[in-house]
Amino acid sequence: MGPARHGREDGDLIGLGDRRRAIGLLAVHPDVGDLEHGGERCAVALGGGIEHVGDGRAIDLVVADSRSNTGLGEQPQRGHTMSVVVGLGPTVAPVTRLLLIRHGQSTWNAMGRWQGQEDPPLTDTGRRQAAEASAAIGAVDAVFSSTLERARVTAEIIAEFIGVGPVISLPGMVERNAGQWQGLTRAEIEEAYPGFLDAGNRPAGWEANDHLEERAVAALDQIAAAVGDGDAVVVTHGGVIYQLEDRLGAPFERLANLGARWIEISDAGRWTLGDRVDLLGGIDVTIPDQI
Repeated sequence: MGPARHGREDGDLIGLGDRRRAIGLLAVHPDVGDLEHGGERCAVALGGGIEHVGDGRAIDLVVADSRSNTGLGEQPQRGHTMSVVVGLGPTVAPVTRLLLIRHGQSTWNAMGRWQGQEDPPLTDTGRRQAAEASAAIGAVDAVFSSTLERARVTAEIIAEFIGVGPVISLPGMVERNAGQWQGLTRAEIEEAYPGFLDAGNRPAGWEANDHLEERAVAALDQIAAAVGDGDAVVVTHGGVIYQLEDRLGAPFERLANLGARWIEISDAGRWTLGDRVDLLGGIDVTIPDQI
């Protein structure tokens, strides 16, 4: 669904769990004489020695044979006692993985009204969508949302189903202010503002792209700082996700209610665009003719 979480392979004798904040993510296989880690071939001295990896870095690796000092490259026999001491090498930079989800269907979605920062509630379909989508989310460490009701309640339903909470709501994740178009249908906009939609023109009060992006990025940076090296759900709005996708080079494509997009944020400030995800699997999907 999203970026793969790190886990121990079946053949590993040791591992450091499935969280990338663990130093080294070392896995030692029985054939230590031909150990490879991350594509680097290592020479290992059994009975006391230093592992020198291919790029010149060195970390301590001591493998003690309880019966004898075996030669370099010899494979320890089954049943021998092995102790492994790993010195701290370079760390893997923590990465926060965020699943940005568009809220469930609202009453104004159902009527085709432009919502912006107005606050209509979810429909029964929207609540059902949130519950159905929860089964596709998997394990996450936290759930966040916009402060608008349609996003917050969607997040609360998801959090209840997956057993993670409480939901933390951030104003930076609210929908774009649509100015004088809030509450209008596309037909009403065409009547009051002929030609605006086709020309890409916008009304007074419309929130500029750079302002929307600035506040959304600031909010996601806050979330990344709080979550650290983990996964989180962020229930927000179509306009917010579209703007972040545009920032990261993705072409515009309509996003259904409970559609989602993975984004990774490293502690070095690097943002990476992940996959689009259909959490509903084709069930109760709604793409109303509005933002």
